[in-house]
Parts: sequence; structure tokens; C-alpha cells
Amino acid sequence: MLEDQKQPSYEGQPDVKTILIVEDDEDIGEALLFALSEDPSYHVIVATTGNEAVQNASRRKINLFIIDYYLFDINGIELYDKLHAIPELQDVPVLLVSVNI
Repeated sequence: MLEDQKQPSYEGQPDVKTILIVEDDEDIGEALLFALSEDPSYHVIVATTGNEAVQNASRRKINLFIIDYYLFDINGIELYDKLHAIPELQDVPVLLVSVNI
């Protein structure tokens, strides 16, 4: 897991939003992490599998999911359904992304 190593943890502060990126390509995950970590109002977490994403999401308050459509272990739509089946996460917005054409 590529936990946010470049920024201090602001998780739990009311004005900081937590974004969970689910991306199995390490380079893309790091690029998204770097770009979003530039703004101190975001606490960014990267998970590389669907299972890791569900574990992370169940342990903390997530404000936005950015999910790769083509994950190794599950596709993005299936992960979306799995995450939104959890009552606390059903209203969390999701951006579904892919670099594949």
C-alpha cells in the first residue's frame, strides 16, 4: 500500500477531506497521490486492491473514492457496488477512472 508518505496526517481534522485512491498501477497511484497531496486540505490514501480498499474504507471516514476501472482482483463497478453496500459509505462519491482505451 502506498500510504501518504509525503504529507503529514491531518486525518480527523474537520476541514480535511480523506480521498481513497484504488489503483493497482504503482506509477499511476503515486502520480495521483502526489497531485492530490499538493493541497493540504486532502488526506490521501492509496490502496492497490479491492480488498485493501474495503479494509481502508471500513477503518476511517472517506469523503471521495477514486477507483481504477481495471483492477487486478475486481473491476471498478464491482468495487463501487461493494463499497456502497456498506451503509456508512453509500453516499460517498466515486470517480471511476482508467488509462486503458
